[in-house]
Amino acid sequence: MHLPGIVALRSWAAGATGAICATPREDSTGGALLTALKMPVLWGVRDIFESVSQGDRVALDSDSGEVIVNPSAAQAAAWRR
Repeated sequence: MHLPGIVALRSWAAGATGAICATPREDSTGGALLTALKMPVLWGVRDIFESVSQGDRVALDSDSGEVIVNPSAAQAAAWRR
């Protein structure tokens, strides 16, 4: 999905810590805005939106570029440190 700039700003203001965009970098104004705000963004991963449902938790490992759907409690605890 395309991430509009206003949605990106609202997400950032609400405390989002990363973003996943289905579209490539050049097709998302909101993703570029989040990158400028130093938020990690993963681009061009359309398939992830076919694999998750409303209510699923999604974690983005910005070091490896890996997306984890419904991470375990142990994984989540390790990232909070």
